[in-house]
Amino acid sequence: MAKATVAVARRLAIILHRMWVDNTPYRWEANAA
Repeated sequence: MAKATVAVARRLAIILHRMWVDNTPYRWEANAA
């Protein structure tokens, strides 16, 4: 369970970091898949 949590957290961190660096609005529906 811990590994899954870390994987999700890492993925979210990457997405948020990319949003911050690119300064673009994140569309959940476009990245849901």
